[in-house]
Amino acid sequence: MFVEPLRDFWEVQRRLTERVQAGSLIVVDLDPDGTWSLSAAVVVLRSSGVAYAHQCAGHHCEERLAEGYLVPLGGMLLDPDQRLDPLSLTAPFHTGDKCNWGTDRTGVDRLAGLVAGLPFWTRRPEGKVSRDGLALDRSRDGEVAEGWAPVLTPDGPGVLLWTNCD
Repeated sequence: MFVEPLRDFWEVQRRLTERVQAGSLIVVDLDPDGTWSLSAAVVVLRSSGVAYAHQCAGHHCEERLAEGYLVPLGGMLLDPDQRLDPLSLTAPFHTGDKCNWGTDRTGVDRLAGLVAGLPFWTRRPEGKVSRDGLALDRSRDGEVAEGWAPVLTPDGPGVLLWTNCD
């Protein structure tokens, strides 16, 4: 069962697309040729004049935009003895060989647990470095699709991006 995205989300996508077409927003395609080698990244949502385009939603092949700044997450988890397997983020969207590009509540709950293990590094102006976990933004569950998950970061709302199965 697919959780229908919120109307507000699609309105934001429409406005970002209009800004791209008007030339007032620069777009960076994150994986134009399908060879993205990052495990995962977060776009912290901010008015920046730069949007990141990302193909997500498995075989449904949606291209979504997120305006802000990109933070690569690397391959480590909060537990420094573990490494991120990008396929683990894709697993909640698959049953056997079948791609459920959206996901049911169980898949979202499973994804929330995986997201909680991802570290987000920040360095504040006073020089303090912190390594905090991310959280799936459950108020935005309707946006979740394979390769795209709304998250809460220490710097505010964002979108977790990773390579999906298609």
